[in-house]
Amino acid sequence: QWHLVYEFRHLTVQEYLAARALVDRCLPGGPSSRSLAEDVAPLAGQLGEGDSSEVDEIEKVVVESWREPLRLVTALCRPGEVDGVLRAILTPLPEEPPESPRARAIQATLCLADEPNAGEETGRQIVGALAAATEGKDGRGNWDRTALTLAAKEIASSRWRAATVQALLDQYFERPAEFREPAGGMIGLIQADQVPSDDAGFSAWVVDQARALEDGDDRQAAATALAVKRVVFRKSNFSTSALAPLANNSLTSSQAACGSA
Repeated sequence: QWHLVYEFRHLTVQEYLAARALVDRCLPGGPSSRSLAEDVAPLAGQLGEGDSSEVDEIEKVVVESWREPLRLVTALCRPGEVDGVLRAILTPLPEEPPESPRARAIQATLCLADEPNAGEETGRQIVGALAAATEGKDGRGNWDRTALTLAAKEIASSRWRAATVQALLDQYFERPAEFREPAGGMIGLIQADQVPSDDAGFSAWVVDQARALEDGDDRQAAATALAVKRVVFRKSNFSTSALAPLANNSLTSSQAACGSA
Protein backbone atom coordinates (compact mmCIF):
# COMPACT_ATOMS: atom_id res chain seq x y z
CA GLN A 1 0.00 0.00 0.00
CA TRP A 2 1.29 3.41 -1.02
CA HIS A 3 1.56 6.33 1.40
CA LEU A 4 2.23 9.92 0.51
CA VAL A 5 5.40 11.25 2.13
CA TYR A 6 6.17 14.97 2.12
CA GLU A 7 9.80 16.00 2.32
CA PHE A 8 11.30 19.44 2.67
CA ARG A 9 14.66 18.86 1.09
CA HIS A 10 15.74 22.47 0.64
CA LEU A 11 17.84 23.53 3.65
CA THR A 12 16.21 26.97 3.86
CA VAL A 13 12.78 25.40 4.34
CA GLN A 14 14.13 23.01 6.98
CA GLU A 15 15.77 25.88 8.87
CA TYR A 16 12.59 27.92 8.82
CA LEU A 17 10.46 25.02 10.02
CA ALA A 18 12.90 24.26 12.84
CA ALA A 19 12.76 27.90 13.97
CA ARG A 20 8.99 28.00 13.62
CA ALA A 21 8.63 24.84 15.72
CA LEU A 22 10.74 26.36 18.49
CA VAL A 23 8.84 29.64 18.50
CA ASP A 24 5.42 27.91 18.36
CA ARG A 25 6.56 25.39 21.01
CA CYS A 26 5.79 22.43 18.72
CA LEU A 27 8.54 20.22 20.07
CA PRO A 28 9.16 16.45 20.05
CA GLY A 29 7.40 14.92 23.03
CA GLY A 30 4.85 17.69 23.27
CA PRO A 31 4.92 21.27 24.57
CA SER A 32 7.90 22.25 26.71
CA SER A 33 7.47 23.59 30.22
CA ARG A 34 10.59 25.69 29.69
CA SER A 35 10.70 29.17 28.18
CA LEU A 36 11.85 29.72 24.61
CA ALA A 37 15.11 31.20 25.93
CA GLU A 38 15.74 28.11 28.06
CA ASP A 39 15.24 25.83 25.06
CA VAL A 40 17.47 27.98 22.83
CA ALA A 41 20.39 28.26 25.30
CA PRO A 42 21.87 24.74 24.83
CA LEU A 43 21.45 24.91 21.04
CA ALA A 44 23.79 27.90 20.85
CA GLY A 45 26.35 25.89 22.80
CA GLN A 46 26.70 23.24 20.09
CA LEU A 47 29.98 24.09 18.37
CA GLY A 48 31.68 22.86 15.22
CA GLU A 49 34.25 23.96 12.67
CA GLY A 50 33.45 27.04 10.61
CA ASP A 51 33.02 27.01 6.83
CA SER A 52 36.39 27.18 5.07
CA SER A 53 34.71 28.67 1.98
CA GLU A 54 33.69 31.79 3.95
CA VAL A 55 36.78 32.66 6.01
CA ASP A 56 40.55 32.22 5.93
CA GLU A 57 40.89 31.20 9.59
CA ILE A 58 38.89 28.14 10.67
CA GLU A 59 37.62 28.26 14.25
CA LYS A 60 34.87 26.93 16.48
CA VAL A 61 31.46 28.46 15.83
CA VAL A 62 27.86 27.41 16.42
CA VAL A 63 27.17 24.32 14.30
CA GLU A 64 25.75 25.00 10.86
CA SER A 65 22.50 23.13 11.58
CA TRP A 66 21.55 25.73 14.23
CA ARG A 67 23.29 28.87 12.95
CA GLU A 68 20.47 30.08 10.69
CA PRO A 69 17.55 28.66 12.73
CA LEU A 70 18.72 30.67 15.75
CA ARG A 71 18.71 33.83 13.67
CA LEU A 72 15.22 33.00 12.48
CA VAL A 73 14.03 32.28 16.02
CA THR A 74 15.20 35.72 17.10
CA ALA A 75 13.38 37.32 14.17
CA LEU A 76 10.17 35.29 14.58
CA CYS A 77 9.66 35.29 18.35
CA ARG A 78 7.35 37.69 20.19
CA PRO A 79 8.82 41.14 21.01
CA GLY A 80 8.78 40.37 24.72
CA GLU A 81 10.94 37.29 24.17
CA VAL A 82 13.68 38.85 22.02
CA ASP A 83 15.98 40.07 24.79
CA GLY A 84 15.77 36.79 26.69
CA VAL A 85 16.51 34.75 23.57
CA LEU A 86 19.48 36.94 22.61
CA ARG A 87 20.94 36.69 26.11
CA ALA A 88 20.42 32.92 26.08
CA ILE A 89 22.38 32.71 22.83
CA LEU A 90 25.14 34.95 24.22
CA THR A 91 25.62 33.42 27.66
CA PRO A 92 27.67 30.19 27.98
CA LEU A 93 26.25 27.39 30.10
CA PRO A 94 28.35 25.71 32.80
CA GLU A 95 31.07 23.33 31.62
CA GLU A 96 31.09 24.59 28.02
CA PRO A 97 34.50 24.64 26.28
CA PRO A 98 36.74 27.72 26.35
CA GLU A 99 35.82 28.56 22.73
CA SER A 100 32.16 28.96 23.69
CA PRO A 101 32.09 32.66 24.76
CA ARG A 102 33.58 33.80 21.45
CA ALA A 103 31.38 31.49 19.37
CA ARG A 104 28.27 32.62 21.23
CA ALA A 105 29.23 36.30 20.89
CA ILE A 106 29.55 35.80 17.12
CA GLN A 107 26.17 34.05 16.91
CA ALA A 108 24.40 36.63 19.09
CA THR A 109 25.89 39.41 16.94
CA LEU A 110 24.59 37.78 13.76
CA CYS A 111 21.14 37.55 15.34
CA LEU A 112 21.28 41.19 16.45
CA ALA A 113 22.35 42.26 12.95
CA ASP A 114 18.93 41.15 11.68
CA GLU A 115 17.54 43.97 13.85
CA PRO A 116 14.97 42.19 16.00
CA ASN A 117 13.17 44.27 18.61
CA ALA A 118 16.10 44.17 21.04
CA GLY A 119 16.52 46.58 23.92
CA GLU A 120 19.46 49.00 24.06
CA GLU A 121 20.99 47.25 27.08
CA THR A 122 20.88 43.86 25.41
CA GLY A 123 22.30 45.21 22.16
CA ARG A 124 25.18 46.93 23.93
CA GLN A 125 25.88 43.78 25.93
CA ILE A 126 26.19 41.77 22.72
CA VAL A 127 28.43 44.18 20.82
CA GLY A 128 30.49 44.57 23.98
CA ALA A 129 30.99 40.81 24.11
CA LEU A 130 31.97 40.77 20.44
CA ALA A 131 34.52 43.54 21.02
CA ALA A 132 35.92 41.76 24.09
CA ALA A 133 36.32 38.57 22.01
CA THR A 134 38.58 40.20 19.41
CA GLU A 135 41.95 38.51 19.26
CA GLY A 136 44.65 37.14 17.00
CA LYS A 137 43.94 37.80 13.33
CA ASP A 138 40.66 39.67 13.80
CA GLY A 139 40.81 43.00 11.99
CA ARG A 140 43.74 42.03 9.79
CA GLY A 141 43.36 41.80 6.04
CA ASN A 142 39.82 41.83 4.68
CA TRP A 143 36.38 41.05 6.07
CA ASP A 144 36.66 37.34 5.30
CA ARG A 145 39.63 36.71 7.60
CA THR A 146 37.69 35.31 10.61
CA ALA A 147 34.14 34.45 11.62
CA LEU A 148 34.20 37.40 14.02
CA THR A 149 35.08 39.90 11.28
CA LEU A 150 32.21 38.57 9.16
CA ALA A 151 29.83 39.06 12.09
CA ALA A 152 31.21 42.58 12.57
CA LYS A 153 30.58 43.32 8.89
CA GLU A 154 26.92 42.40 9.29
CA ILE A 155 26.40 44.34 12.52
CA ALA A 156 28.15 47.36 10.97
CA SER A 157 25.39 47.47 8.35
CA SER A 158 22.70 47.70 11.02
CA ARG A 159 21.55 50.35 13.48
CA TRP A 160 24.10 48.93 15.94
CA ARG A 161 27.10 50.17 13.96
CA ALA A 162 27.87 53.14 16.23
CA ALA A 163 27.50 51.05 19.38
CA THR A 164 29.86 48.44 17.93
CA VAL A 165 32.52 51.05 17.14
CA GLN A 166 32.23 52.47 20.67
CA ALA A 167 32.57 49.00 22.20
CA LEU A 168 35.68 48.36 20.10
CA LEU A 169 37.11 51.74 21.13
CA ASP A 170 36.57 50.74 24.77
CA GLN A 171 38.68 47.64 24.16
CA TYR A 172 41.26 49.61 22.20
CA PHE A 173 41.89 52.09 25.00
CA GLU A 174 41.63 49.56 27.84
CA ARG A 175 44.20 47.11 26.43
CA PRO A 176 47.97 47.45 26.66
CA ALA A 177 49.51 48.74 23.41
CA GLU A 178 50.76 45.30 22.37
CA PHE A 179 47.23 43.85 22.47
CA ARG A 180 45.39 46.67 20.69
CA GLU A 181 45.79 45.47 17.13
CA PRO A 182 42.67 43.25 16.83
CA ALA A 183 40.26 45.88 18.19
CA GLY A 184 42.03 48.66 16.28
CA GLY A 185 41.92 46.69 13.05
CA MET A 186 38.21 46.05 13.48
CA ILE A 187 37.55 49.76 14.02
CA GLY A 188 39.54 50.53 10.88
CA LEU A 189 37.57 48.02 8.81
CA ILE A 190 34.20 49.37 9.96
CA GLN A 191 35.13 53.05 9.68
CA ALA A 192 36.91 52.72 6.34
CA ASP A 193 33.81 51.17 4.78
CA GLN A 194 32.11 54.55 5.24
CA VAL A 195 34.91 56.44 3.46
CA PRO A 196 34.26 57.37 -0.19
CA SER A 197 36.58 55.61 -2.62
CA ASP A 198 36.83 58.43 -5.17
CA ASP A 199 39.39 61.22 -4.66
CA ALA A 200 36.86 64.04 -4.37
CA GLY A 201 34.72 62.13 -1.90
CA PHE A 202 37.77 61.17 0.16
CA SER A 203 38.95 64.79 0.29
CA ALA A 204 35.52 65.89 1.53
CA TRP A 205 35.59 63.12 4.16
CA VAL A 206 39.02 64.29 5.38
CA VAL A 207 37.71 67.86 5.78
CA ASP A 208 34.71 66.58 7.76
CA GLN A 209 37.00 64.56 10.02
CA ALA A 210 39.24 67.56 10.61
CA ARG A 211 36.22 69.56 11.76
CA ALA A 212 35.07 66.76 14.04
CA LEU A 213 38.53 66.58 15.62
CA GLU A 214 38.59 70.23 16.64
CA ASP A 215 37.20 69.40 20.10
CA GLY A 216 40.27 67.23 20.82
CA ASP A 217 38.33 64.03 21.57
CA ASP A 218 40.83 61.14 21.77
CA ARG A 219 38.28 58.48 20.80
CA GLN A 220 37.26 60.36 17.66
CA ALA A 221 40.91 60.95 16.83
CA ALA A 222 41.75 57.25 17.23
CA ALA A 223 38.77 56.14 15.11
CA THR A 224 39.76 58.58 12.37
CA ALA A 225 43.43 57.56 12.44
CA LEU A 226 42.50 53.88 12.25
CA ALA A 227 40.16 54.54 9.33
CA VAL A 228 42.86 56.51 7.50
CA LYS A 229 45.34 53.69 8.09
CA ARG A 230 42.91 51.22 6.56
CA VAL A 231 42.21 53.48 3.56
CA VAL A 232 45.93 53.98 2.94
CA PHE A 233 46.36 50.20 3.08
CA ARG A 234 43.67 49.75 0.43
CA LYS A 235 44.61 52.55 -1.99
CA SER A 236 47.61 51.74 -4.17
CA ASN A 237 48.02 55.32 -5.47
CA PHE A 238 47.43 57.15 -2.20
CA SER A 239 48.90 60.66 -1.82
CA THR A 240 49.70 61.89 1.70
CA SER A 241 48.85 65.42 0.58
CA ALA A 242 45.20 64.37 0.77
CA LEU A 243 45.58 64.33 4.55
CA ALA A 244 46.71 67.96 4.79
CA PRO A 245 43.51 69.17 6.53
CA LEU A 246 44.28 66.79 9.41
CA ALA A 247 47.83 68.01 9.96
CA ASN A 248 47.03 70.71 12.50
CA ASN A 249 44.65 68.91 14.81
CA SER A 250 44.64 66.14 17.36
CA LEU A 251 44.88 63.33 14.79
CA THR A 252 48.66 63.78 14.61
CA SER A 253 49.14 63.28 18.35
CA SER A 254 46.73 60.34 18.36
CA GLN A 255 48.69 58.44 15.71
CA ALA A 256 51.26 57.46 18.33
CA ALA A 257 48.49 55.75 20.27
CA CYS A 258 47.36 54.03 17.09
CA GLY A 259 50.81 52.95 16.03
CA SER A 260 50.31 49.36 17.19
CA ALA A 261 46.81 49.02 15.75
